Amino acid sequence: MAEPLRVSVLYWYRGWGRPDLGGPVLYQKLKQELERRFPGALEVSGQGTREVTGWFEVTVGGRLVHSKKNGDGFVDSDAKLQKIMAAIKTRLP
Repeated sequence: MAEPLRVSVLYWYRGWGRPDLGGPVLYQKLKQELERRFPGALEVSGQGTREVTGWFEVTVGGRLVHSKKNGDGFVDSDAKLQKIMAAIKTRLP
């Protein structure tokens, strides 16, 4: 059996006083969706920044594939999720 593909998410820790906007909430939603779509194939991890950064950076197998910092915004649409999933599919056996 192949090693799980690593997916890392670097996110800002808080959501401007709104718990529904916090990075941990958005990270958990993304993690659950990816694990649902690729059961057993991924190792999804997340890390919150200590300071307010606004970051939501997704790395697949060491390659940055989604960056709020670079203009991709949050993973808040099917098109953005599809882009991440396409990157995952290219790295899986």
